[in-house]
Amino acid sequence: MRLICSCLSVLARPIDAFSWAKKAAEDRFQLAKRVRTQD
Repeated sequence: MRLICSCLSVLARPIDAFSWAKKAAEDRFQLAKRVRTQD
């Protein structure tokens, strides 16, 4: 059971990093769009 938990946590880490990177990219995209509309 402990092995399954450790495998899940190892799998969850890259997913966390991916979702964080995706959110950061979306935030940057929104910011760029906002700057473009101000011009």
